[in-house]
Amino acid sequence: MEKMKKVLLMCLVLTLVFSFSCKKEQKEEGSQAGKTDLKAEEKVSEKAAEAAAESKKATEPKKVAEVINFNVLKEWLPEVSGWTKENTRGYQTSYGDFSISIAEATYAKGETEIQAVLIDTIGRLEAMGNFKMMSEMKFSVQDDNHYVKTYNLDGYPAVEEYNFKDKEGSLQVLVGDRFLVTLRGRNIENTEVLKSFFKNFDVKKMESI
Repeated sequence: MEKMKKVLLMCLVLTLVFSFSCKKEQKEEGSQAGKTDLKAEEKVSEKAAEAAAESKKATEPKKVAEVINFNVLKEWLPEVSGWTKENTRGYQTSYGDFSISIAEATYAKGETEIQAVLIDTIGRLEAMGNFKMMSEMKFSVQDDNHYVKTYNLDGYPAVEEYNFKDKEGSLQVLVGDRFLVTLRGRNIENTEVLKSFFKNFDVKKMESI
């Protein structure tokens, strides 16, 4: 009988210890879960704050990009020895949050003619980024009549095109990631005349803007 009491007492003690241990583990798990929930709530709050900031930034009125006045760009069209410069003109246009300023002139020497166009592309910098990327890819294609290729001309992104049959070509050069110089030649044997013509532009002045 006495032995049976000891066994029952031992079972009771073990039951109490087991019960206490389970409650302690549940309490610790609950505490840990609470901490986890708190961290999750903090992360959600941070994400919500970031989203609100981005939303506010998106709805804020964007500052219209300022371009060089077209009259200034007209002055940047160079006087080139041996060429007659005529029909100098320019204009400026705005749409949405962007503006573009353009100046152009025609140069003549005998039967050869070059149309020069200077564009301030500050309002289209994304498009110019694509232009620059194309030139860095050194893309080229050619068939029996013409070719197109991209490369760096004196360190500037450039796209060159020439039609053998029509003897017409063009050269586009991006200066300072902003100013696009386009030269279109008629009655030219190759594009070397366009490359030489480009050297008359004051690229240092453009880069300083």
